[in-house]
Amino acid sequence: MPMDDPWSRRTPPPSAEVRQRDDADAALRLTLVGEIDMAAADYLTAQIARLTGARRPVRLDLSQLRFIDCGGLDALVRAVVAARDAGCEFEVEPRVSAGVERIFRLAGDAPELWGAELDAHVPLRTIEPDHQNQIAARRPRRAYG
Repeated sequence: MPMDDPWSRRTPPPSAEVRQRDDADAALRLTLVGEIDMAAADYLTAQIARLTGARRPVRLDLSQLRFIDCGGLDALVRAVVAARDAGCEFEVEPRVSAGVERIFRLAGDAPELWGAELDAHVPLRTIEPDHQNQIAARRPRRAYG
């Protein structure tokens, strides 16, 4: 049985999608939609490598990414670093969901994507409110005893 070559993977997993369009400044906008987990990591890496090979500015939009796990985060960081190392002008927009921001902060990968100038104390522009406190306040308290 031949091994699956992640660089040739063309079919996205059901949980992930990479959309592309041209921005007004001629940059290629890649929007990650859905969930990027280990199952989607090879697809993500292949798509970024394929689309950055055109040698035009690329803008990565994470605003529609609902979830990313460690495998997806690792693939994303490796793909962005590889594109930049290959000479691609690669920008990652800092608009992310609260859950995705939390993963980036915990993993310490924010500087890899947004540069060293992004201090850990400067918040990314979170697009969805974190409702954890509201949800916790509505939950009935259990008495343990």
